[in-house]
Amino acid sequence: MQGPGESDETADAAETRLWDLPGPDAPLVAGVRVAGSGRITYWDAAAEALLGYPSAQVLGSRGELLDPAQDGHVPVSLLERLAAGRDTAGPCTVRHRDGRLVELMVWVYRVPAGADVLAFLMDMSVAAEARISRAVLEGLFSHSPIGQSAFDNGLRYLRVNPALEAINGMPEAEHLGRRLSDVLPDVGGVESVMRRVLDTGESVVGFRATGRSPAAPDEERVWSCSYFRLEDARGQPFGVGASVVDITARVRAEQEAMESRRRLHLLSEAGARMSTSLDMRQTAQQLADVALHGLADLATVDLLAEIADDAAAEPADGLTGDIVVRRLGKAPAHGSPAAQVLAPPGATLHHSADAPYARAMARGDPFLVAR
Repeated sequence: MQGPGESDETADAAETRLWDLPGPDAPLVAGVRVAGSGRITYWDAAAEALLGYPSAQVLGSRGELLDPAQDGHVPVSLLERLAAGRDTAGPCTVRHRDGRLVELMVWVYRVPAGADVLAFLMDMSVAAEARISRAVLEGLFSHSPIGQSAFDNGLRYLRVNPALEAINGMPEAEHLGRRLSDVLPDVGGVESVMRRVLDTGESVVGFRATGRSPAAPDEERVWSCSYFRLEDARGQPFGVGASVVDITARVRAEQEAMESRRRLHLLSEAGARMSTSLDMRQTAQQLADVALHGLADLATVDLLAEIADDAAAEPADGLTGDIVVRRLGKAPAHGSPAAQVLAPPGATLHHSADAPYARAMARGDPFLVAR
């Protein structure tokens, strides 16, 4: 039934819009339309499946068959919900065709520019389960310490949780409707992974992405990303879900641990090689050779001239001033243009007090020359 001055096309458009309103995403959601006169004008197949009445028994009636009042006190009937004539939601009781009372959850919407109302009906137990599931998911999304987001089929942000806001360094509002490449242009390779997940349905776990974000614009970060396809109740894909964890600190710790192991291995190898000979020159050359194993491209071993000439000599305390050294080892000895520039083993070298060699010996600490 249409309201005063409302055309059939307007009523149909209004009904279409109302059916598109956000509602419970659960199986068997029934639809009912009631005219301003109180008579039922629409009764879909889901309503028949839910309550047992075929449309022929209900259309045109005022819902007398649904009235549970004959059984005494009832909290709220469906008819009372519909008679309210305004947008409302809540539980109600309806008589099933087999005589039993059915507890339903009902969402009532008034049709614009008319007196008709549309109602969505769902079994109360199903509605409660859906409500609990939604609450659990909402809680996990909102309070999870892991960055969570959802993308549509165009890989545009639909939702972003507070944890991801912190990781990316911008509020959810600045994400919505934009692609990841728009939000984080320095992070590459991620959208192709998400597209593959959307196309194939195969989830990706632990994909490592690197780049910079507004949260730390001057620092390269590392994120562990997992992606899965979002599907509706019919199994149709409508987007991609993502979980993101900043693992920068962990990656750095792993790299430092790996570097420490490498250095220990190098020291162990150097110790093993040097222990095989008592010859000073052979030991020095072995030490230079070991330094090429992941530590340096070129290496030389120089000793104070007095020590190189007399192994029993003691170096003077507190080296100061110019020094004279004898080169005992060099690696690589041949085949490198840079190595050819360096003096060969056996050469005597003179260094002023401010030269890196002299300063390293005087301090007893490594001396790093900046580029």
